[in-house]
Amino acid sequence: MAREAISFPDLSGRDRLRAMLGVVVIGVIFVAVVSRLVLTPVDPLGCVSTLSCKLEWWILPICAALALVFAALVSIISGAKLEEMGVFAVALGLSLAVLRHESAAFLWATQGQANDELRTVLAGQMAAEALGWFAVIGAAYAGTRWAVRVFDLKPLIEQDPANEYRVGALTVLFMCVVAMLALQVLSAGSELAPIETGQVCFAVAASFYLASLVAYQVTGAQSQVWAYLAVGLVAVAGYAWTALNPTPEFPGRVIAHYAHFSPTVFGRALPIQTVMVGTAAAVFGNWHQRQLTRFAVIEDAKA
Repeated sequence: MAREAISFPDLSGRDRLRAMLGVVVIGVIFVAVVSRLVLTPVDPLGCVSTLSCKLEWWILPICAALALVFAALVSIISGAKLEEMGVFAVALGLSLAVLRHESAAFLWATQGQANDELRTVLAGQMAAEALGWFAVIGAAYAGTRWAVRVFDLKPLIEQDPANEYRVGALTVLFMCVVAMLALQVLSAGSELAPIETGQVCFAVAASFYLASLVAYQVTGAQSQVWAYLAVGLVAVAGYAWTALNPTPEFPGRVIAHYAHFSPTVFGRALPIQTVMVGTAAAVFGNWHQRQLTRFAVIEDAKA
């Protein structure tokens, strides 16, 4: 079967090598820079957030500037055959950079303990921070688009703008619904035993991976922009819901003395974890969906 006749053509061995080289080399440098110089909590045992880092809100514009540059470099090295590679590298790098630090439980314990008003304010601040990290993803996407345009790179998949706009809203809706339902299931558990950082990241990654796989398979969309939008919407909506429900409850009763835990499952992940882990997982889910579609087309042609 002709390569161009397949819905999602496969990468050549050289393309795969360049893509891995771009992610590994640039990703390692990116992680080293942001981990040591930018994402440093005031408390070494604390978490990575604008509310707990030494640079406070400055970490957002600094990370956005670095994301723009590094995403462009990844695209240039990889040849932008997968146009999402720059954003994926940035999201994966930031996800790994915060993995060794605490989860959102640190913020709930230090800034929202035993007070509904403080928890509402904290959840609102987390929603605002999620928008900031979404802007970092936007900067990475802008860097990728700049590299594609300036260096005349040719992505492997050509998108149909008319079709993308037609199915875009449906893709975002599907992803939001599936991701929020999956987060409810995977993050559920006793408020008395909050899940650890690795478990938080797994719940977020699995939820957005599944959401992306399902949504893109159903709608047939190709652009990853819809996945980025869905991740941002779920993050902001989750923290907004937490702000509206600031009192933790456990089997039908209020547990004020355990109020240092997140009031809802959506507040258990830090904004940077929700946005960056979610974005990386959503991109990977879309790639997997493309491969499944490609294999199905090949098998149909054989039959």
